[in-house]
Amino acid sequence: MILHEAFEAHLDHFSASGAEILNLSLPAKYAFRSGVARIDDPDAIVRVAEKGDSETAALLVLFTKLREPEFQDWPDDLAESLAKNASLDLSRWREAKGISGWELSRAFGKVFGISPCAFRARARTRQAWRAIRTTDTALAAIAAGCGFADQAHMTRSVKNLTGRCPSAWRPACK
Repeated sequence: MILHEAFEAHLDHFSASGAEILNLSLPAKYAFRSGVARIDDPDAIVRVAEKGDSETAALLVLFTKLREPEFQDWPDDLAESLAKNASLDLSRWREAKGISGWELSRAFGKVFGISPCAFRARARTRQAWRAIRTTDTALAAIAAGCGFADQAHMTRSVKNLTGRCPSAWRPACK
């Protein structure tokens, strides 16, 4: 099972035997960590989803234990690091890994289709979007905490990502 929030993506790589896909939209009030998990009875989630019970589906997902990521290469490691900390200093990260700036940008872009800086900006926007939906914190405080220049900068980023301004997300999650 692959778990990810709205406006977050993953690569669609499947084994030769294929895969069965079920996309579930879960209520905004349920927070979960993105990742990969194995579940013993996937049909239980399908049965609940067929009934249209997104609350129960969300609870099933919440009790699913995610596997710790096994990074096969450094672009995956960097993407995970940026998703966890959108304020990550790319220069320090690449120096610690012994990767040149040119190689960092080129190889990361080849895997993810965007530069590490663009990926970090999207991660920062998703972090703000989560806070907007799940907290009552003032929008200006969320913007500052997520590393935006100001609230207007965050508003533009959230609207570009989601199609809706931050204030529109607040009533949607209650």
